[in-house]
Amino acid sequence: MDLLDGYSINNRGAGLSDMVTAIQEKRPHRASGEMAYHVLDAMEAFHDAPAAKGIVLESRCDQPAAVVANTM
Repeated sequence: MDLLDGYSINNRGAGLSDMVTAIQEKRPHRASGEMAYHVLDAMEAFHDAPAAKGIVLESRCDQPAAVVANTM
């Protein structure tokens, strides 16, 4: 069974590369504080969900544009 799903290159640093490129191009990068807060909000909601009757995420963030294959 192939555990790599077709990806065999080392992509560590891709997020940092995207951030640097975004800053140079004066566009928002994907690893924003807004995204980090939203992920943390979702993680906490999942943790609290069993004791709650429902969960509501208080945070929102825009979905970043997809990364184009072979650009990083």
